[in-house]
Amino acid sequence: MKNAMKTVVALVTLAYAVVIVAGALTLPERVPSHWSSGSTPDAWGTRTQWVVTSSILGVVMALLLGGISVMTSRINLKGNWINLPNKQWWVATPEREARARDLMSSYMWGITAVVMAVLTIDQVMTMVAAHNAQGTLPGHGTVMWMLLIVCGIAVIWLTVSMIRHFRPETDS
Repeated sequence: MKNAMKTVVALVTLAYAVVIVAGALTLPERVPSHWSSGSTPDAWGTRTQWVVTSSILGVVMALLLGGISVMTSRINLKGNWINLPNKQWWVATPEREARARDLMSSYMWGITAVVMAVLTIDQVMTMVAAHNAQGTLPGHGTVMWMLLIVCGIAVIWLTVSMIRHFRPETDS
């Protein structure tokens, strides 16, 4: 599962980079940077500001979350600062501890993929709004609300899945 998640992260991060390059080449000079609750822009910036800010955001998030994903596969689970369901069972043998680290790393790669996908969609929506004379969000922000609902569902699914995967396995 972890290798599949790494591939998804790589693809979504590549898509993010493509969106930033496309924005650098096609955005108008004036770009909306914040919207009110009614999907009307209440702050504007330049194309250069958007490209620089978006690039920094993408790089920082990909490196930070990817780094955490890598470090999770190497962490000592016996420390007091690690909160893990059924921790005593998981750290009882080196094999179980390795499996727990692998599971944690896989889930962290999944979270990284979701975050990068959300950022990518957000940048695409900004580009669409920037090409609209009023700078309003497409569908009056409906797409953003749908995205937030999908993210909420993803978080619930990840949580339930993690609880299920971190149950002690039967030793047979």
